[in-house]
Formats: sequence, structure tokens, C-alpha cells
Amino acid sequence: MKRGSSAPVRAAIYARMSTDKQSTDSPGDQIARCRDFAVARGWIVAEGLVVEEPAVSGASRHNRPGFLGLFERIDEWDVLLAWDYSRLTRDPEDYFWIANRLAEAERTAYDCMSGRDLFDLASQMMGVINHHERLKIGENTRRGMRGRWERGFATGGAPHGYTIGADKKVLIDADAAETVRRIFQWSAEGEGLRAIAYRLNAEGVRAPRPRRNRNLAQSWAPSAVQAILKNPLYKGELIFGRTRWKKVHSTGERRCRPLPESEWLRRAVPELAIVSPELWERVQAIKRSKGSTYQRQSGGAFKTTQGHPAYRHRGRHLLTGFLRCGICGGGFFDVHGTGLLGCGWSRDRGPRACVSALRVSAADLEARVLGAIREQVLVPEVVAYAVQTALTEIRQTLSRDDPEKLRERLAQIDAARERLLDAIEDGSVDMEDVKRRLGRLRTEEADVRSRLLELEAEPLDAESLRPQIEQRICEMRAALEGAADERRAALKAFLGDDRLRVLPDAERGFRVEGLLRVRLEAGPARELEGFRAGRIGGSGGGI
Repeated sequence: MKRGSSAPVRAAIYARMSTDKQSTDSPGDQIARCRDFAVARGWIVAEGLVVEEPAVSGASRHNRPGFLGLFERIDEWDVLLAWDYSRLTRDPEDYFWIANRLAEAERTAYDCMSGRDLFDLASQMMGVINHHERLKIGENTRRGMRGRWERGFATGGAPHGYTIGADKKVLIDADAAETVRRIFQWSAEGEGLRAIAYRLNAEGVRAPRPRRNRNLAQSWAPSAVQAILKNPLYKGELIFGRTRWKKVHSTGERRCRPLPESEWLRRAVPELAIVSPELWERVQAIKRSKGSTYQRQSGGAFKTTQGHPAYRHRGRHLLTGFLRCGICGGGFFDVHGTGLLGCGWSRDRGPRACVSALRVSAADLEARVLGAIREQVLVPEVVAYAVQTALTEIRQTLSRDDPEKLRERLAQIDAARERLLDAIEDGSVDMEDVKRRLGRLRTEEADVRSRLLELEAEPLDAESLRPQIEQRICEMRAALEGAADERRAALKAFLGDDRLRVLPDAERGFRVEGLLRVRLEAGPARELEGFRAGRIGGSGGGI
């Protein structure tokens, strides 16, 4: 290790588990054993560098911000501890990425279960074994899902028109099934997807279940209608294996990959049929007829066989994916391929879903948003003010803490831990209860230590961060003036998972509201975010 022999060894700890169905104490147990490993060697655990990431896969480093954060702060620790190397990674590329970063910084890592150093040959062999174990887990999961399918059990959520019974088998939902029949009948009569969605919303028909993590009013979309019309379960045919989920290593995201039809497994389930085979075939014939009307040419253009004007697919605008309708929360995008942006829900689902008729020039909206960010947000004085406000709020929060009381609480936690350990030796307590109580104590101890470190740290002010603020502003301004990909990356950094909301405005035509973030590093164990609520007007307003 890089530090001299007289300096104490600083240990960082990383704990992870793959799913939220494992014991909730699992990361805590890993951390406890790593602490024991450090204490036995006389190492000091850096409390601000103890990271746990529950319910996250080890297949990729890219979707683990806590893990990556430890390597961004590699100068603050000498050794990284994990209960076993599969907690750090199950991917060979990531194993060597970790090894290279450690070697460059003259650091190391330990598998506390075996006591081996990461650079040990046996550890490298374990890295390969962990990779194959991950692949084996995936295959076993798929095998189990196929077994459930063969026995007639549900292998996922039930499509609209069905429900899952107490015995985990798919059943017909009578009310929703009637809606499905109407959809097929309307389609057979020649009504299009959008017309059917309009009609269902106008009647107030219950829509399919909402997407995960979407707190929006639910209504029928043309895509939901299309998904129903092409699902063979409605005619009494159950299919398994049409898709397969794969982890994209470069991002850590899971993506659905379609499998060739030759690999599909089919089973007739006439008891689950909602529409007749004749109605199903009539609808599919209409869909095939409409699908053959347009044929894609090279370059993204479309030609038609029925005399309709050709339409050229336009590339997405800079702000595509960063906007929401301020009224309903639906997507706000180029609704007709004309360069005018509007509410997609209003267009595709009708006035029952959203009453917005607002149309905004994409070029005007982009110019105003980017101009306002450059001229009214990315200004040293503005960011410094936001940072100073954040620091003030932090100080107000910390002022409620008494350092002496925090130290007393740490002593009480230590005493409580000793009593639990004594009870274990006496054999007079339930071990599961002891594990839960120890887990709660560890969580509280980490919180108390963090608050105490903040109180004892040297106070910050916005002026001391001025060089970082100016550097960050220069970087962001340069990104906003760069290529399209750089500008989109900058907007993503500003907004995160949030979106700008576009609303009508009687005076200015439209306005845009949103929350922008500027992340700054503020010392070895601190991070600050400067916030400023944004409002962009249609005729000269600004953030």
C-alpha cells in the first residue's frame, strides 16, 4: 500500500445483495464481518466510506453509484473490504477494471470470507467462477419460469382482461374481458388505434394497470390498444419465450431482446379465450393489410401503395424526452412531425385524458430553454447563491444537534451491543431477534457518526467553493454549446430523472417550469447540490 508503515491503514467497506427478497440484514451482516476483519488487523474503518447497495445486481459496475463513488474517492482509503468478491463484481471485465484502478493508486482489496487479497491467483479464479455462477443463476431462473408455465401458473403480470388467483393461476376478469371484446369488435369494424383509445377514454373505461414509478392519471393509449390486439392469449393460446432480458454491461440496464419465433413454446388454453378465433383472425387480417400500406425505404423515408403523401421520419429534437405536459404529466413532443411540440396524451387519448391544445415551436423552445440556462442559471453569482442557501439549510439542521448528546448516544449503542453479545453467550435470546436489533443499532450508529462528523468538520461557505463553481459552470456552458449528444448529456445532468413542465401562459403563450441541479464536490466527505427552480416564458421570460 502507498502510505507509510507508521500511518494507520484506512479501510473502506462495500456490501451488496442482488434482490430485495433476501434478508434485509444481509448488507449489515456483511459490513459487520468486514469490520471484524479490519479490527483484527488493527485497521481503521473510515465511517464515511462504508457503502451498502441493497437490491442491485453485481453484473455491472455502471448501475452502482455507491460502488463507483468509492473509486472516485480512492485517495481517501488504503484497502477495500468486501465479504466476498462476488459482492464487488460478477463480471470478468469489471474484475480487471477494479484491479487496474487499485494497482494505479497502489491500493488493494480483500475478500474477508477467505482472507485473500484481490491480486491473489485464487481470487482471479474466483472472479471467473462468480461470472459463471451469475450465468447459471439466469439459466436456472428461466428453467423455473418455464416449469411454472408448463404447470399453468402465472410467470408474470396478467394482461388486461385477466387476473391472477390465489393459486397463482391466470383467471378471466369478467369486467375487463368485456372491454377487450369491444376493442376487438371496433378494430374489426375498421376503427384505428387512436380512435379506439379516444372512445374508451370518453366513456371513462378503466385503463390497464399503470406503469411502475409513474404517478400519472391513467387513461387509454393507442399503444395499449395495440398490445391487446396482438396478444394471442385472448384467442386462447399461451406463449412462453418470446423475449429474453439481458443485462447491458456498459450501462447496467436490463433490456428486452425478442427471440426468434422458432424458439417460442405454445400451448392451447381454450378456457382463457376471450374472443373467438374468427374475430381474432379478422382483426389480424386488417392489421396486415394496414401494415402493408407503408413500406420503409432507405434513409428513413416511407412510401405508400395507396396514394397517401410520403412522410419522412424526422430525427428527435434536442428536448425530446426532457419535457412533460404541465397539465396531465404526459409526454410533450413533436405530435405531428411539423416541428411543433404538444401534449402527446391530448393527441393520442383525447380531451378526457388532457385538455391541453398548446403547440410550441421546437426551435423557439430549445433556444429559450438553453438561453435561459446559460444566461440566468450558469452564472457564478446565481450558483453561489444557491450553494450558500443550501449551506445555510445544512447549518440550521446541524444546529439542532448537540455533539455531547451524540457522543453519549454512541456510548449507549456500544453498551447495547455488548448486552446483546452477552445474551448470545448465555443462550437466552432468539438469534433472529438479535440480528434485527443489531442491524438497527448499526444503522443508527452510522447516522450518528455521520452527523457528528458534519458538526466537527470545518464550516464551508460559498466563496470557498468559488473556484469549483466557476470550473463546473465553464464545463456545463461548453457542453451546452457543443454537439447534440453533449447538449443532451448536459441536460440529463441538470435534470436527472425529472422533466421540464410546459404549460400555457395567457401573457407569454407558454412557460416552462423545472428544477435544475448543479453538483459540486465540497471536501473529502461532502457533496452539495445547488438548486434553482426554472420558469421559461414564451415571450422573453427566464429561469
